[in-house]
Amino acid sequence: MNEMQLNFDDNYYLKMEEPMIRKGKYAIHNGSEYSFSLLKDKSIRLISNKHADLSQGFKHLDENIYIKNVSVEEVENLFKINSKAIYKGELFPASEERKTGKVLLDTIQQTLNSLKRWGLNEQINICTPNLGNGMKWR
Repeated sequence: MNEMQLNFDDNYYLKMEEPMIRKGKYAIHNGSEYSFSLLKDKSIRLISNKHADLSQGFKHLDENIYIKNVSVEEVENLFKINSKAIYKGELFPASEERKTGKVLLDTIQQTLNSLKRWGLNEQINICTPNLGNGMKWR
């Protein structure tokens, strides 16, 4: 699994010129990188937002979304990215707020990891959101 780490200073500013925070599954096909999903027949659906990929055999699916189904053998590499950020010496899972480009830190997971590290996770009931099933007590 590839992980990209970003470092933050005390003013929350990225120490990178152009942050590109990504999360998900990616494939290299014909030298270009695409997000992808695995289909039931074990083929791969490449997903692009570039109109120019129509000339590479992609089909227009929806507004700004182009897809192409390929076999696993046609793909050069498959990988998963989970971006992380270091803030004040602590490592956090990170994502990007698409509209503003601001970096979001997953502080719930970091809190749970800290409690485990300190041996307190069994003594404290913590209610966390579980997107698929409402709230979940840990």
